[in-house]
Amino acid sequence: MKLAIMGLMMMMKFPVQSLLKKWTVSNKVFGLCLVSRKYNKSTADLPGFTETLIELCQSRHFITGDVITKDALINGWYNYGHLGMELQKNLASKWWDSVVLSREQVFGVMTPHKLMGYRCSDNRPLRLMETAALQMLLSNKDLTKEEIVALLKDSLEESPMLRFNLLQGAIQEYVKSLSLVNRKLPFGLAEIGVCYQPFPTGKHPTVCNAFAKNPSSFTAGDFQDNDGTKGTELYFSFPWGKEPIEKLLNLGDKELVLEHHENKDNVKGRDGRKTVVPHVLSVSGNLDRGVMAFLFDSLQLSEKLDSKLRDNQKRVLKLHPSLAPVKVGLEMGKGPTVELRQVCEGLFREMLEKKISVWPGYLETMHISLEQLIMKYDEMGVIFTIVISDSTLENGLVQLRNRDTAVKELAHISEVRDFLTKYIQES
Repeated sequence: MKLAIMGLMMMMKFPVQSLLKKWTVSNKVFGLCLVSRKYNKSTADLPGFTETLIELCQSRHFITGDVITKDALINGWYNYGHLGMELQKNLASKWWDSVVLSREQVFGVMTPHKLMGYRCSDNRPLRLMETAALQMLLSNKDLTKEEIVALLKDSLEESPMLRFNLLQGAIQEYVKSLSLVNRKLPFGLAEIGVCYQPFPTGKHPTVCNAFAKNPSSFTAGDFQDNDGTKGTELYFSFPWGKEPIEKLLNLGDKELVLEHHENKDNVKGRDGRKTVVPHVLSVSGNLDRGVMAFLFDSLQLSEKLDSKLRDNQKRVLKLHPSLAPVKVGLEMGKGPTVELRQVCEGLFREMLEKKISVWPGYLETMHISLEQLIMKYDEMGVIFTIVISDSTLENGLVQLRNRDTAVKELAHISEVRDFLTKYIQES
């Protein structure tokens, strides 16, 4: 299975059992801290909730695929559409800002997903071998079964491994990175990349490094692997059950020493006047599971009557402003088309200068009602809808609608950009 992973490896100058305990208590040792919208567990447990989210995500281009089912959602058998790709990118960006740009002595690295010569303590590495070479070997009638097995073993040993987490690359970069800190501990290495896991995601959890305040949907628990490795897992309550989405591990110095030929002197760092072999604290995260957790966490359902008194289900993705793929929907109301479009284009450029993502609804040629527009933007998770109309040309006022409160207000067009910038930054 192909997964997008976020990984952070901290080289600590002391054993980290105390940090694991602190992580369990606060959930904020090394992660991205985002305030999640309240997760209505009773609503999420309703029959058809998962199917409703799947239909919304497909219709609004968060995920794409020929047939998306619950199993496809659980196992990651889907592609990202435009909005899903932007949501994943925003989550990764916030993670990077939190663990790299906002911290001392944490450095970003980038390593290949194919590894050669890595001394893996795990006895289940994934190997890359061309199908044509394998078929040629197996179809050779002149070879005995024993010869085929021997050749196959040699070919596999010479083939590159596919990484199943980001730990390998960070450990390989450790000694080279010591010069960045003059061998002083602690420091950290972080990476975002692709990993390959042949096992169901639910059985091999990874970290999304994003935390919510609502205890009913996010929980934590300690664990210990068969080899004695201790750690803490964070879980999210999906409609189909609780799944681990985040993992922190205390790896000691085993992997580090193994990679560097059992030479402890080569991996030692400075702790004051002492030189010590550091302990490794590993935090890793699965972006795909993080994206899916936030989609479920943000979806709110309610019943409402439309203008013709028909009972419809209102669906709103109340994504955190930092994660929402599109912040603003920009629309034209009644008035002279050419002039209104010019105003829209000017406001569009102003907001792009402030890095505010805008959906240019004013370019649509098919007219739909404002009620339908609001429904569309709510399902896309758009935070604000701005309507430019003839009154804008007269007095500079625009209609500003907030997704979370559903309140429509009038604001002067000269103040809109700064208001939105402040709102998004302070959220």
